Amino acid sequence: MGTIAERVGVSRATVSNAYNRPDQLSAELQARIMEVAAALGYPGPDPVGRMLRRRTAGAIGLVQPSLRFALTDPANLMLLDGVAEECEAEGLALVLVPATTPTEDFVDVLASAAIDGVVAHCDSLDEARRAIVRSRQLPIVVLDGEADVDARSVGIDDAGGARLAAEHVIALGHRRVAVMALGRSDGSIASLVRERLAGYTAAFERAGLDPPVVVVTTGYGRRFGEAAASELLARPDRPTAILAMSDELAAGVLDAARTLDIQVPTALSVVGFDDTTTASTAVPPLTTVHQDHAAKGRAAVAMLLDPTAGPHLQLPVEIVVRGSTAPPAI
Repeated sequence: MGTIAERVGVSRATVSNAYNRPDQLSAELQARIMEVAAALGYPGPDPVGRMLRRRTAGAIGLVQPSLRFALTDPANLMLLDGVAEECEAEGLALVLVPATTPTEDFVDVLASAAIDGVVAHCDSLDEARRAIVRSRQLPIVVLDGEADVDARSVGIDDAGGARLAAEHVIALGHRRVAVMALGRSDGSIASLVRERLAGYTAAFERAGLDPPVVVVTTGYGRRFGEAAASELLARPDRPTAILAMSDELAAGVLDAARTLDIQVPTALSVVGFDDTTTASTAVPPLTTVHQDHAAKGRAAVAMLLDPTAGPHLQLPVEIVVRGSTAPPAI
């Protein structure tokens, strides 16, 4: 910048204004500065240096359970749409961060990423990584997870949504009901899964039912739901209704029923959770618990950027009845 200033006969501050505050210069002077800069091969101020001076990166980090999940799961793509919409409205970049690092000696991206704050999705920050974020004095918003004392949160009424799903099949007359829950390979379950299980359980206890719970730990997605449902439906006392904790798992139940020639909904009712495009395009279309994924993503970014926002925001849910549920035939 000093060389450009000397060649043009202006101060370094004037050269800086040509890049950062062009309205402060005449069009002719800015054009002359850019012409000299191009001739010298100068690309402009270093964005890292600018970030250090302003103490802002102009980006937020979204920590996801996995990057593949982030870019393939239908519900998560709707969430990303809301996050991206709010980021664009605020002129911010978005950095996707995986929940775990591959090896112990791998440098955690959270320690070095050029971000101004963190949205952590689905309990994706363990205590060690929370400590990294705290040491950088970055704000945190927990999305669909268990909030900490140093973090605010955005989520839905998971327990209420599960209760609505259970009450729906109970009202139809189902008594042999099974629950298909989302699990992890290490045997643990996410906080939203605990909330949904509590909602199902509350409704079943009031009805005097004690349904089996199948926790799918082999993986998240349709084919894993199909495998788990195949075992459930092979039982002599097979359920007449299955409540799945996601539309993807529920779609897998439909696949298993189709393979076993079990008619939905006459011989089996299926309820999902999320109300994604999977639910509306399934055959038959899925009864499911609706939540506004995009609104949830927008709210998380807005909360992160607003230090005066309240500590917790819970968005509503509702049951959407479609063609996959009916009174039991037997």
